[in-house]
Amino acid sequence: MQFFLVSERGDPKVLYHRTFRETEPVTSETPEALVQAMNRAAASIFAALEADLAEAL
Repeated sequence: MQFFLVSERGDPKVLYHRTFRETEPVTSETPEALVQAMNRAAASIFAALEADLAEAL
C-alpha cells in the first residue's frame, strides 16, 4: 500500500510518502481465512502509518 500526504497550501508539496508491504499466513484454504490474513496485514500497515504520521506531524 502506498500513502501520500500532500499540502495544498501554495504549490502542492508531498509532505509524507511511504510504501508498506506486509505478509500474513493464511491458516486454511477458505475465503474467510484469506480475509482474516488480509485484515491482519492491513492492521499492521495502518498501525505503522499511524506511528509515522504521529512523528511527522
